Amino acid sequence: MPLFKRTRHAIAYLTASSDDLRRIGQTAFGGECVYPPGVQAVPVAELDGYVIAAIERSGASPGSPEWAEVNERFLGELATTAAAGGDWAYPGALCVGQNFVTTETRDDPTFRAIVDQALEFLRTDGVSYTVLPPWTVDHWQTRHGVEGIHPAGWPSALEGIATPHDEDEIPVEELGIGETRKLAQAPAAPANMIFAERRNGRGCRRGSRRGRSTPTLGLAGSDCAGLQIVSS
Repeated sequence: MPLFKRTRHAIAYLTASSDDLRRIGQTAFGGECVYPPGVQAVPVAELDGYVIAAIERSGASPGSPEWAEVNERFLGELATTAAAGGDWAYPGALCVGQNFVTTETRDDPTFRAIVDQALEFLRTDGVSYTVLPPWTVDHWQTRHGVEGIHPAGWPSALEGIATPHDEDEIPVEELGIGETRKLAQAPAAPANMIFAERRNGRGCRRGSRRGRSTPTLGLAGSDCAGLQIVSS
């Protein structure tokens, strides 16, 4: 009588789903602002949870002889899950993988392929390279080079347009009495704004700072030349 034996399926080391990766990617780099919060927006406890789960499921620990096989399998599962999720799943996989690998295993070809996919997606989506982990920018520049002070091929917030050298060449409409005009607003502080306003008919002008916080939104003194900065 033949003996039957149940097939033992390998336990996955990665506990994140494609939806998890997409959510993580959008948390870190999503939204309309070109300066999203980045990886720090993802709770560290969640990212560490994926590492802990891999340790518990494999029975190995980082630095042990068995960990190399765990690292290879985890990254392979991460690449497969990211491919299944597409677009935003790749930035999410970058966040998860970055927290899993070490500086010694960061050059793993499977993980580098994930990084390449994530960076290309974020570049196309218009995310500023300044919010990326610095090592990923170095990786991009190693592969694609540098244009001026920016990674080659990456969009810049500074357009190559001619700037008038003489202030007199810049058209300015005089403020009317009681009129206010918005001067600046920092992307990182959307509730705060800098305004210029005319208070009376004697040409008195001042800059008013409006919002929940009191800093001047990082503006230098020269940005508000001729205006008295006050809180309102």
